[in-house]
Amino acid sequence: MIVIKLFGSGGEEPASRRLLDTVRAVAARFPADQVRIEEHAQDDEEAAFYGVVLTPTLVVNDTIVSVGKLIPAGRLLRLLQAELEAPAGES
Repeated sequence: MIVIKLFGSGGEEPASRRLLDTVRAVAARFPADQVRIEEHAQDDEEAAFYGVVLTPTLVVNDTIVSVGKLIPAGRLLRLLQAELEAPAGES
């Protein structure tokens, strides 16, 4: 399973809203049991764990993939496909 964590300002920031829309659209291309989306505030415990200082920040399977900017849908799609194809323990 892929875990996508989006850190933002609770949907109040336009960039965070757009990134969430992109993440949801790309995740919808996969079976629901393969992708989980988690939304986090910039100041919660998870954000501190990842050292989030800019939003939006996008984390895929514990790897920060985007900070302070939007990730193109095509790039996110390729990244998720690669995560699903990686042998267990190598993602």
